[in-house]
Amino acid sequence: MKKQINIIYFIYILVFLFGLLPVASIYLQPRIEMASIDKQLEAGNEPTAKDQIKSLLQQNISDKKKWEIIQKYMIDGDLAHRFDVYIGPSITTWPNPDNPNVFTAEEAIPYLEEYIEDGPVDGYMQSAAKQLAIYYQQQGNSEKADQILVKASVRAISSAEGFYVTDLFMKRVKIALETNNFSKAESIIEELKEQAKQKNTTNADLQTIIPLLEIEKLLHEGKFIQAHEKLNQDVVMLKKQWNEENEKYREMAEQAGQQPPEDLQFENGVFASELLSIKHQLEQAIKLRNTNLASIEGRITKSNGMPMSGVGVFLRNEASVNMSVGRDERHQTLTDENGFYQITGVIPGKYQIHLGLTQAQVDGWAWAMPKDQWIDITGDRRITYNMKFNPLIEIHEPVNYKEIRSKEVRFKWEKVSDADYYDLNLCLEFDNGSTCSSIETNIKQNEFTIPFEELYDKKTGIMFSGDGSQIETVEPGSLLGFTNSNGEFSWYVRAYDKDDSVITQSNGYTLNKRLLDKAPIFYLKERELTKADQLLLDRKIPEAFELYKQTVKENPNDTHSQRMVTRLSEFVKDIEGK
Repeated sequence: MKKQINIIYFIYILVFLFGLLPVASIYLQPRIEMASIDKQLEAGNEPTAKDQIKSLLQQNISDKKKWEIIQKYMIDGDLAHRFDVYIGPSITTWPNPDNPNVFTAEEAIPYLEEYIEDGPVDGYMQSAAKQLAIYYQQQGNSEKADQILVKASVRAISSAEGFYVTDLFMKRVKIALETNNFSKAESIIEELKEQAKQKNTTNADLQTIIPLLEIEKLLHEGKFIQAHEKLNQDVVMLKKQWNEENEKYREMAEQAGQQPPEDLQFENGVFASELLSIKHQLEQAIKLRNTNLASIEGRITKSNGMPMSGVGVFLRNEASVNMSVGRDERHQTLTDENGFYQITGVIPGKYQIHLGLTQAQVDGWAWAMPKDQWIDITGDRRITYNMKFNPLIEIHEPVNYKEIRSKEVRFKWEKVSDADYYDLNLCLEFDNGSTCSSIETNIKQNEFTIPFEELYDKKTGIMFSGDGSQIETVEPGSLLGFTNSNGEFSWYVRAYDKDDSVITQSNGYTLNKRLLDKAPIFYLKERELTKADQLLLDRKIPEAFELYKQTVKENPNDTHSQRMVTRLSEFVKDIEGK
């Protein structure tokens, strides 16, 4: 009897476990698959990761998990978040190194359309709509782009998501302006005005957004004076409204016996700051007696003549060139299938172009930057500015983690035609980044040899990581520089023409140097670490400093200890001065 009961229990357990299988396939298996996908992406195996994502979406998974997969691997939204790398003369950034672009714009279309049609009404739906709209605009189908945005707006309106509605309408206006459809832009702005009149409007920024769009319309139409006059009137009106609202909230708080809220400044609002930035640019142009609005256009191609389509182009003024590309960039567009771009309504001033690219677009290529990277927009109504990408320089030695134990280091790379000279740069590699220094400039040959002692004397940038004081967060290896025999180093060269413009370089724009066929990484093993060096690497900086000084006192000919006393003295002086 007991045996029979055990068999019955066993059958119940089996039934229960089999009943869990569908649940596991719907809820647990996708988590395991996504972890595997992320590992493939970290290893640079993007084709494998793409196949896994497509396979996972075809399986019997929950809607929630399906939307999560599309969110994570396909939705980029604004151009400021679309690309793997953003390149400019003054800054290069990798905004999302852990999630590279896996799918092409065309491959993502059906999934984005499904999200807009049936997915949750959230910021991802908004981003998916903008992403699709930008794609169709690039393809020359601005009507289709507008339809996508309208469809998403209707869903947002039905869900009472006012902010998403306003943002989608703003994108509709910008596309209309960029395609010179001013009547359509005017019509959409009027729709926004009607929304602003409704009592249930939840987006308080509308009163600033509408004047901003009206100013943009005037600028795209080339109406400089009218834009300036209207802008001055709008700013006065908006500041008055802002102060009245602040006063009203203060009175309400006092009547309720509450602490009045702090006065928020009008200038601190996102859209208000955009308005004021345009106002400042217009006033600067008036001072220069230059009130002609300009357009800038050109083509981006590779040296073999192949056009680079789908490249993000950002025209940035002096105030923003040292900051990362943001979603509120005033001048942004995509190149078309011929690599052509055009930006209109440009206020006179000094600008730089920054580019957004996927790894697939830029792998193996480098932007040939001119010496003068500023575009001075003055009296010309129409400016042509073409850009070219050249193949990367192939490096020969040292590569692939070579350990160097001789008394000198020899760097060698392929010769670049039309190169007048090269410069050599070395980097200290750390877990949280790297710091690079110019080692030699005006090198006439495609190789350069430097003795270790000369290299040891080269100063490097000092790195910090984490929270705390500078002495607590300094990366000690950056203080040792090239004398750190436990350190990891990398290198790259740039080739210049006779006009001092960059032709190409060896390092490209891949963040993870380890994924390259020839990793430009090496180790300097000529010297052994001293006891003071080890104390420094253990972050015992005061103790290391004292030991270096004691060593110099005992042996004045110890050049390494002398060097480190000087470096640490300068470091301590700098941080105490701050």
